[in-house]
Amino acid sequence: MAKIARQLPFLCTLLLLAAASVVASHESHYRDLSGRLADALASARAQRWERPVLRGAMRDGNATGELYNALQDFPALGPTLRKSLAEKVFFGQPLELDQQQALSRREVALRALRDSVQQGWSRTELALERGTGLLVPDYPKLMEAGLALLAQAQTSEPASCLQQAADVLRIGQDIVPYAPLEAASVEAHLAAFSARVIARCARNADLQALRRSSHELRVLATHPAPIGTAIELETLAAAGDLQRRAALTDKGPLQVFQTALDRPQLLAALQGYLHPERYRQVMPENYPDAMELWKREYDLQKQTGPEAEAIEAHVIARLNDDRRAVAIVRILCVALSALAERAYRGNMPLDPAVLQEKALVDPYQGQRLRYRVAKNGAELTLWAVGPDMRDDGGSEEWTETGPRDITVHVALR
Repeated sequence: MAKIARQLPFLCTLLLLAAASVVASHESHYRDLSGRLADALASARAQRWERPVLRGAMRDGNATGELYNALQDFPALGPTLRKSLAEKVFFGQPLELDQQQALSRREVALRALRDSVQQGWSRTELALERGTGLLVPDYPKLMEAGLALLAQAQTSEPASCLQQAADVLRIGQDIVPYAPLEAASVEAHLAAFSARVIARCARNADLQALRRSSHELRVLATHPAPIGTAIELETLAAAGDLQRRAALTDKGPLQVFQTALDRPQLLAALQGYLHPERYRQVMPENYPDAMELWKREYDLQKQTGPEAEAIEAHVIARLNDDRRAVAIVRILCVALSALAERAYRGNMPLDPAVLQEKALVDPYQGQRLRYRVAKNGAELTLWAVGPDMRDDGGSEEWTETGPRDITVHVALR
């Protein structure tokens, strides 16, 4: 016993030295990972989405920044006006006098919102800063602004109506790059309402207006917003959270001790989050293959720790929102092209050549969009299969995962 007692200080010293060595090793690894995270953030900040404008002269500037600046001057609608405008836009009903007056009071802000789409590139200012998470923009207000623009559009003559609705589709696209994934949900809602307005305005549009609108929708369809950058941003946010949890500074003694115990797992998870740029390959033009790419990358990331599992359902839901918006824009592009052909030739094409274009396929199956002209010639229906991956004949019924099919109807009489 006496011998053990004499050796005890020596053994304690060895244990302390070993613990200090482990902590120092983890601290070195932590600093290395923190440096790599800083590089990943710098790489993200250097990105921006270049896209052509729909019409007129392109301006050099950030479309999303201009949009959010204009949104600050847009007075919120309030629940009653918001609901009534949504109903008017959805069903194509004329505006009441008080609704017209409410839009007139917002005319300057609405004009600035439409004007924002003339910028030559778009990127949401990266909201991920040191010590903070994602700063979510005022999406409810943005949705209100979109409804106001569409309500205003459907009171215009057909050519102007089609242009204004296309601007709302572009606004939906512009909010997606390097934004929280919730932006994809707003994009999908704006696309659904815009489709209603475009389908109605196209009925009475002349050949020139249809051709111009068909061109603008083709620009939108072939330059979809890069949804993968939104996944990259959320991955960076998750990595920043892991970095803060693994830090030993600004913590009490008990927290430092617990962090030191948890560090191996935290650092392993952080390391799996440090290549978020790979999600830039998840591009809408690669649907449906982009979904498989996301799943492969997610499976690799999931192996680094349980933190990754929490984001799967969230990301899949938002990717499906983005796919719905992409499907709607492609459907509208085909519909306007077919209507332009009818206006030129006098007959509705039964199998328009535009359906063969690879850039306009169903983003859920990678096959041709479904196209049907009613036997009595009264209606054109186009649809994509939707998230259930089944052709339900253009059914607009909703399930837990979304609509059975993504469908647009255009009255031909």
